[in-house]
Amino acid sequence: MPLHATTITVLSDYAARRDAHLGTPRSPYFFVAEQGGRLLHQ
Repeated sequence: MPLHATTITVLSDYAARRDAHLGTPRSPYFFVAEQGGRLLHQ
């Protein structure tokens, strides 16, 4: 799916912050809760 350049920038920034916060091993999910688990739909 085509994404706007600004969307790609924001998602890349989120991924970098997520990885820095969680450390290793990383979660298999892209969007995660604070503890690294799957972000649940509510």
